Amino acid sequence: MPFLPIVTARQLVKLIKAVGFIEVRQKGSHLTLYRENDNSSITIPLHSKTVGVGLTHTIIKQAGLTPKEAKELLRK
Repeated sequence: MPFLPIVTARQLVKLIKAVGFIEVRQKGSHLTLYRENDNSSITIPLHSKTVGVGLTHTIIKQAGLTPKEAKELLRK
């Protein structure tokens, strides 16, 4: 599995939005994003400065990205 840099919640939200997700709601410190074409939703915690590596991998997988694709999108 390719190494991913440590990302902030803001960077992760930007990455997920880049692949077609839109914000649908925020409750407390958790933001939920939704993609209509496949009815998938992702919840991202906003309560810490950085998101853990394991959670980042899980969220990227839920978005249908590979770690390599995510790393390329993060560079943009």
